[in-house]
Amino acid sequence: MHKRASPSASPQKQQCYRDQNNSRLKIHGARHARLGRGISRLTRHDTEPLPRFMILEVVTGSFARIRAEAENAAVVEEKNGKRSATFNIAEFEESMPLLVGCYRETLRLVNQTLSTRRILQDTSVTTPEGATYILKKDTDLQLPAGVAHYEDSVWGADVNVFNPERFLPSSKGSTEDERKRKAAYIPFGGGRHLCPGRNLA
Repeated sequence: MHKRASPSASPQKQQCYRDQNNSRLKIHGARHARLGRGISRLTRHDTEPLPRFMILEVVTGSFARIRAEAENAAVVEEKNGKRSATFNIAEFEESMPLLVGCYRETLRLVNQTLSTRRILQDTSVTTPEGATYILKKDTDLQLPAGVAHYEDSVWGADVNVFNPERFLPSSKGSTEDERKRKAAYIPFGGGRHLCPGRNLA
């Protein structure tokens, strides 16, 4: 069993090996190679590696419940002796809430989006602690998603734990809690200028 990736491997492959080695899922040797090849075909090197992280978390935790949701949501047909399952992705939110929760929680934990905004006029902002900041006109402001995604006053004491149930309808808190979560969940940016690729991700 190798403790580290080959130094001759590409940076992406080395990172993939480190991610897998640090996850709760321990697969080595030929099984690791097959899993890595299959997942890299899904993600390629120019695509956000979200599916890799999500698959690793799902197979180490919520897989049985997601499978049950999928079996209930699938329309199974048999044609020419072959069975096929079809899913209506427009109904995923309702029929497969835990899978959608896994997707959102993975985005929350691994997304490092950095949004940039231009200040259009002098503005003052006061924090809940009472500190006031002046934002000057024509200044660029950067908003890292990771800060909001790891804010324990919004997400709770288990902010560092993969918990897809925090996105289930049954986990909704007060109206104020939901407002805070919506404002803090910014994997595709925020305001009027959301990432146009958000519906493809």
